[in-house]
Amino acid sequence: MYKLNIRMHTKLSTFLPGLLFLIFTGYATGQHHVVFDFPAPVPGFAGGSQVAGDSKERILIAGSDRNIYRTYEGYNTDEYALWRYLPDGQLDSSFGKNGQVFRRIGDKTAGIITMKVLPDDRILTMGYFQRQLRKGFLVGRHLPDGAWDTRLGEDGMVYFDMGYAAETELRLGCMLALPDGKILVSGYQKTRPDGGHEFFMYQLLPEGHRDSSFGTFGEVRIPVENDEFVPGLASDEKGNILVAGSRRVSQTGYKYVVMLRRFLPNGQLDSSFADQGTRIFEETSESYLIRDMVFTPEGRMLLTGGCNYGDSTDVFLLEVDPSLPVPRHLRECNLQVFNIGKQPYREHVIGLLLLKGGEVLLYGCTGEKSIENYYMALRDKGLMADKSFGENGVYIQPWWNIGFFDKINHAAIIGKRLYFAGAMPRKTEFDPNCVLGIGIDWPLKK
Repeated sequence: MYKLNIRMHTKLSTFLPGLLFLIFTGYATGQHHVVFDFPAPVPGFAGGSQVAGDSKERILIAGSDRNIYRTYEGYNTDEYALWRYLPDGQLDSSFGKNGQVFRRIGDKTAGIITMKVLPDDRILTMGYFQRQLRKGFLVGRHLPDGAWDTRLGEDGMVYFDMGYAAETELRLGCMLALPDGKILVSGYQKTRPDGGHEFFMYQLLPEGHRDSSFGTFGEVRIPVENDEFVPGLASDEKGNILVAGSRRVSQTGYKYVVMLRRFLPNGQLDSSFADQGTRIFEETSESYLIRDMVFTPEGRMLLTGGCNYGDSTDVFLLEVDPSLPVPRHLRECNLQVFNIGKQPYREHVIGLLLLKGGEVLLYGCTGEKSIENYYMALRDKGLMADKSFGENGVYIQPWWNIGFFDKINHAAIIGKRLYFAGAMPRKTEFDPNCVLGIGIDWPLKK
């Protein structure tokens, strides 16, 4: 059995911005962890969608912030937000303004959904915005001190207008920072009232202009038959682009099957892959909704998500080798389906991390004995449970009342700690809400 090795910080504060508040929970189970409570600077709502570390092991959290004292023409909406903390948990005063960067995008909501820290510690972001009845997404870039990198687009940001907000459903997929400095982004768009569905990718030059050598003037669009979620995006050693997601196969229900695509570096579908570049796995009785993907140094695609059949929700791990002929049936792949807690209808998968030894760490939320929890599940290279980790390969930790506004969104290992990012609830309307950082010494000690 592993035990969590806790390193306590000494400065405690609940209300002053920039100080760290530590809460110990989990004593009932004998499993201890540290919760870092990062307060918003003034009352409002803040949420962290991504967490990452830079070369100095400083903690970056990206997301959105809604501050009741910052309004635009009387409106109070979510803003694009970045925070950076020092390894000891204090806000980094050398970053942005007192460790924070905020930006309002027009008169409606905006925020970051994904972030990449580049080798030179510049920060690349992708997010969403809505302004003047229009909806779209954005790509931003910051210098290491948080200042906007004005060499990118319009004062450090590139905007993509995707249509009228009332007629457009937009699901952002993922973002890649390519070795040559180019930027690749993906997603899915549905346009009403005609109900058209399209998968899209854009490739940008380092200064933010569309790359004319990619697709059609830097854009690839593929009409699809139904809803898609496309959270997986990777590039192999040849520069081919791999996309993983799920496609809805029923108009009346919410049943999804696993979908893979491979594109050539110029944005054209790779006709040598599966069925002219796409593999839609044969329909099964279960529904598979992919939440995350990692691409290993050996070229394997590891995918995770939720597997639903009736009222039961399980976790699945799937391994695909795109260098080999891709089977038509999931049962012909290395597929592991398993349950985390004792209430199978309340399993929720967030994502996975690839560890240095090739092991895979899954994380998410689960219901257990009427208490909401977060979990970590360790699987070996063969995707089988590491029985020496927790209880049969799983650690379950109590955490507040994980729901719509208080949840875990992302995880990263920074230095010797594992961090989770998300959001905590406010107790009252005027209490500060906060991004959430749970710091755990890693690897766990025996």
